[in-house]
Amino acid sequence: DQPDIPGRFSVVLKFPWGLQAVTNTYFQIEPETENEEEQFWRSQQSLPFSTYLFALALGPLKMVQNEKYPHIRLYLRPNRIENPQNFFDASFLFETAAHNLAFFERQFDTPHPYEKLDLVGVPSYINGGMENVGAIFLSETQMVTSEPPSQFQRYNQFLLISHEISHLWFGDLVTMAWWNDLWLKESFATLMSYEAAAQISYFRDEVWVYFHERAKRDLFRLDSHSRIKPVIRDVPDAETADWSFDGICYRKGAALLKQLQLYVGTENFWAGIQTFFKRYAFQAVTFQEMLNCFESDSNPLPEYMFSWVKRSGYPKIFIQSSNHHIQLRQEDSLRQQRLWTIPLELQQIEKSGKILSQQIRFQEKQQSFSFPSSSEDIAYVYPNGQDFSFVRPILKRDALEVAFRCPRSTVPIQRMLLLSALWDGVHFQEISFFQFFEMLTPFLEQEKIALIYNSGIDKFLYGAARYLTESQQISLKFRFKSWVEHQIDPRAMPQDSLLSLLDLLIFCIETKEEAASFVETYSLKNIFLSRKQKYTIAMQEVQKGWKSLQEITKASWFIQDPEFSQDHTIYLQTILRSNKTDSLQKMIERKIPVGTMSGYLEALFFSANEAEKVLLLEQILPSFPALADSMRFWSFTPLVTKVTSKQTSPDAISVLQQFLGKASLSAPLQDLLQGALEDLEEDFQIRNAQNDA
Repeated sequence: DQPDIPGRFSVVLKFPWGLQAVTNTYFQIEPETENEEEQFWRSQQSLPFSTYLFALALGPLKMVQNEKYPHIRLYLRPNRIENPQNFFDASFLFETAAHNLAFFERQFDTPHPYEKLDLVGVPSYINGGMENVGAIFLSETQMVTSEPPSQFQRYNQFLLISHEISHLWFGDLVTMAWWNDLWLKESFATLMSYEAAAQISYFRDEVWVYFHERAKRDLFRLDSHSRIKPVIRDVPDAETADWSFDGICYRKGAALLKQLQLYVGTENFWAGIQTFFKRYAFQAVTFQEMLNCFESDSNPLPEYMFSWVKRSGYPKIFIQSSNHHIQLRQEDSLRQQRLWTIPLELQQIEKSGKILSQQIRFQEKQQSFSFPSSSEDIAYVYPNGQDFSFVRPILKRDALEVAFRCPRSTVPIQRMLLLSALWDGVHFQEISFFQFFEMLTPFLEQEKIALIYNSGIDKFLYGAARYLTESQQISLKFRFKSWVEHQIDPRAMPQDSLLSLLDLLIFCIETKEEAASFVETYSLKNIFLSRKQKYTIAMQEVQKGWKSLQEITKASWFIQDPEFSQDHTIYLQTILRSNKTDSLQKMIERKIPVGTMSGYLEALFFSANEAEKVLLLEQILPSFPALADSMRFWSFTPLVTKVTSKQTSPDAISVLQQFLGKASLSAPLQDLLQGALEDLEEDFQIRNAQNDA
């Protein structure tokens, strides 16, 4: 799999009748070679592409076509399409693929390079998607859902398909010369999927809200780890490349490309992309060759871009303002003595809600800026308007209080940025978690965008679980429960916001009676829980003995999907086991699939007390090296997060420290566990500060 050595591929295939085959090009059937048991197919020879893009699917697949889109086909197992319990929206899939092909052809000024586009649903496909030339593989669960898809699921479906289709240009038509430039395809494909979504009226107002919350937001913690790798990192061999498929490569790279748009200008950005494909079609390129397509006399790019992609971390920005004079100060997130050149959209928000903006270059430790004089009073200053740049603005407590009293912005991304600033106020100890709660609730009462609403709920749930003691949680649950019950309005709220509020109420369940009446109460109000929410309640009922395992597993919602029923019965049985560590050891020895392992861990940690969680951590840590060797990086990393983030006792920190000090670990695994340790230390530091407050 050396990406700069392409080949032309053709397939000759002999296989039993009743099956279907898909590869990178069209197959031709050779009837003269068929017999009663087997058929013979031969594919056309392909255009040249890298070996990692070769694909062959063979199985009981059903082809779905749409006469409006003759060159796009869908392939899925018949039982996934025909099961009346499943939701398969072929029209959405065809329209999504067609929209993306047309958008990228127009924006890149380069026709779709290949003769066909097949979307193939693959069972238990942990990768999500793979951009094989002419035959994109997708996880079945991204094409067929077990419940009516929510708005968030629609976003995820669209963005995944768009990401893979964008790869037909970024990665397939033009490939990186070696894996150290992996980001050239993954970062561009990530950003391009959001650019394509921004052209759809269904998504338009919320696309960059989603980009901030789901692509950028958690990077600020990840990119503060002491051992985190930069976007461009050394990759000595193809095996090491597996560990480069991470959030930094995909999402930080995409954020830096969005920042590049501000640096060179939107028009120049798209012109550079068009030059890139005209100059390098069917070639393998380096980062420097890509930069040459964007560079101009007024924007010398190499020094600027290399300063961002070849080093880790990001700048935090602190603001002081007096009248219309503003002073910005930057600090490096990794506490290194270095400066960043930062393109910014600096905003001055007046007390009337009016926003003044100017584009600036911030490249000193401290730098002063000013706006034209105005008769209006300034409310606060925000240095990253429209969220173009990969920076973390820190607003002081008084600025936050003023900002949340200002007239509400009509621009969704402005409200999302303000919510993130409020959450950072907790993180940097400008406000307490209880003050966060007091400012959050009136903010959410006026919010109609589900993505922003749910972000506020998610932050509350995370902070309540991680930063508060058990007695503080009980106090806040009582207050929050009454607020939630007052908020629920199925006629006025998006489905995703309703589900998010129900998550909060499930978090607040304390008694058998509350659990027993929960589903029925909200069903009578025409509010229906997701299966995941019902399962969360079921775990609590089984753990506390409120219901028997048999009662749960006979419920209609539980048995409607045999695969779900089989796996989750085992998970619920795990909750009832008294010896948690023995159960974990058997699970490790069986080498079970990633998805099943994840469910086991969820059940184990759900039913464990603080001391048991630490024992489970001690038990599973020695197995991590073997698990890391047997799994791909992107499936192993969530397991590490699931194990470490469940820890609620400070003893977990010393367990991790001792393991890192004694064990012989590969460098990538050591980096990953060191990052998990730093996250735990940070959470406990914030928790202690909250208790002191």
